[in-house]
Amino acid sequence: MAHRQREMITVNEAVGVFGQEIPPMIIMSEKHLYGWYYGEMLDHWAMAVSPNGWTDGYLGLQWLERNFEPYTRPAEGDDEYRLPIYDAHESHITYEFIEYA
Repeated sequence: MAHRQREMITVNEAVGVFGQEIPPMIIMSEKHLYGWYYGEMLDHWAMAVSPNGWTDGYLGLQWLERNFEPYTRPAEGDDEYRLPIYDAHESHITYEFIEYA
Protein backbone atom coordinates (compact mmCIF):
# COMPACT_ATOMS: atom_id res chain seq x y z
CA MET A 1 0.00 0.00 0.00
CA ALA A 2 1.43 3.38 -1.01
CA HIS A 3 1.98 6.00 1.66
CA ARG A 4 -0.11 9.11 1.06
CA GLN A 5 0.87 12.50 2.38
CA ARG A 6 -1.96 14.54 3.84
CA GLU A 7 -2.01 18.29 4.15
CA MET A 8 -4.29 20.68 5.99
CA ILE A 9 -6.34 23.10 3.92
CA THR A 10 -8.78 25.73 5.07
CA VAL A 11 -11.89 26.95 3.28
CA ASN A 12 -13.28 30.35 4.21
CA GLU A 13 -16.92 30.27 3.19
CA ALA A 14 -20.28 31.82 3.95
CA VAL A 15 -23.94 31.36 3.22
CA GLY A 16 -26.12 34.36 2.36
CA VAL A 17 -29.55 34.42 3.94
CA PHE A 18 -31.08 35.61 0.65
CA GLY A 19 -29.34 32.96 -1.42
CA GLN A 20 -26.32 35.01 -2.48
CA GLU A 21 -23.54 32.92 -3.92
CA ILE A 22 -20.48 33.96 -1.95
CA PRO A 23 -17.34 32.43 -3.43
CA PRO A 24 -15.07 30.61 -0.99
CA MET A 25 -11.35 31.12 -0.42
CA ILE A 26 -9.32 27.92 -0.40
CA ILE A 27 -6.11 28.20 1.61
CA MET A 28 -3.34 25.65 1.41
CA SER A 29 0.23 25.28 2.46
CA GLU A 30 2.79 27.15 0.35
CA LYS A 31 4.75 24.00 -0.34
CA HIS A 32 1.80 22.17 -1.92
CA LEU A 33 0.05 24.87 -3.94
CA TYR A 34 1.22 23.80 -7.37
CA GLY A 35 -0.10 20.51 -8.68
CA TRP A 36 -2.66 20.20 -5.87
CA TYR A 37 -5.73 20.53 -8.04
CA TYR A 38 -6.52 19.66 -11.64
CA GLY A 39 -8.66 21.58 -14.07
CA GLU A 40 -9.97 25.07 -13.64
CA MET A 41 -11.32 26.71 -10.53
CA LEU A 42 -14.93 27.75 -10.51
CA ASP A 43 -15.62 31.42 -11.28
CA HIS A 44 -14.60 33.82 -8.56
CA TRP A 45 -13.23 31.19 -6.19
CA ALA A 46 -10.09 32.47 -4.52
CA MET A 47 -6.92 30.49 -3.88
CA ALA A 48 -4.46 31.57 -1.20
CA VAL A 49 -1.43 30.17 0.56
CA SER A 50 -0.13 30.36 4.09
CA PRO A 51 2.85 28.69 5.72
CA ASN A 52 0.68 25.96 7.30
CA GLY A 53 -2.51 25.97 5.18
CA TRP A 54 -4.56 27.80 7.81
CA THR A 55 -6.24 31.15 7.66
CA ASP A 56 -4.81 34.15 9.50
CA GLY A 57 -5.72 37.79 10.09
CA TYR A 58 -4.46 38.90 6.67
CA LEU A 59 -6.29 36.18 4.71
CA GLY A 60 -9.47 36.63 6.78
CA LEU A 61 -9.51 40.31 5.84
CA GLN A 62 -8.78 39.51 2.18
CA TRP A 63 -11.77 37.16 2.07
CA LEU A 64 -14.01 39.76 3.75
CA GLU A 65 -12.97 42.47 1.27
CA ARG A 66 -12.84 40.41 -1.94
CA ASN A 67 -15.52 37.79 -1.46
CA PHE A 68 -18.03 38.64 1.26
CA GLU A 69 -18.44 42.40 0.76
CA PRO A 70 -18.96 42.56 -3.01
CA TYR A 71 -21.24 39.51 -3.14
CA THR A 72 -23.52 40.70 -0.33
CA ARG A 73 -23.52 44.40 -1.24
CA PRO A 74 -27.05 45.88 -1.36
CA ALA A 75 -28.37 47.09 -4.70
CA GLU A 76 -27.63 50.68 -5.76
CA GLY A 77 -29.58 53.11 -3.59
CA ASP A 78 -30.44 50.41 -1.05
CA ASP A 79 -29.29 51.13 2.48
CA GLU A 80 -29.89 47.72 4.00
CA TYR A 81 -27.47 46.48 6.61
CA ARG A 82 -25.57 43.22 6.49
CA LEU A 83 -24.76 41.20 9.58
CA PRO A 84 -21.86 38.78 9.23
CA ILE A 85 -21.86 36.25 12.08
CA TYR A 86 -18.47 34.74 12.88
CA ASP A 87 -17.01 32.40 15.41
CA ALA A 88 -14.23 33.67 17.66
CA HIS A 89 -11.36 32.61 15.41
CA GLU A 90 -8.40 34.97 15.72
CA SER A 91 -8.67 35.95 12.04
CA HIS A 92 -12.09 37.49 12.76
CA ILE A 93 -11.07 39.68 15.66
CA THR A 94 -8.15 41.69 14.33
CA TYR A 95 -8.41 45.46 14.42
CA GLU A 96 -8.31 45.67 10.61
CA PHE A 97 -11.06 43.07 10.20
CA ILE A 98 -13.38 44.74 12.72
CA GLU A 99 -12.71 48.21 11.32
CA TYR A 100 -13.51 47.06 7.76
CA ALA A 101 -16.64 45.19 8.83
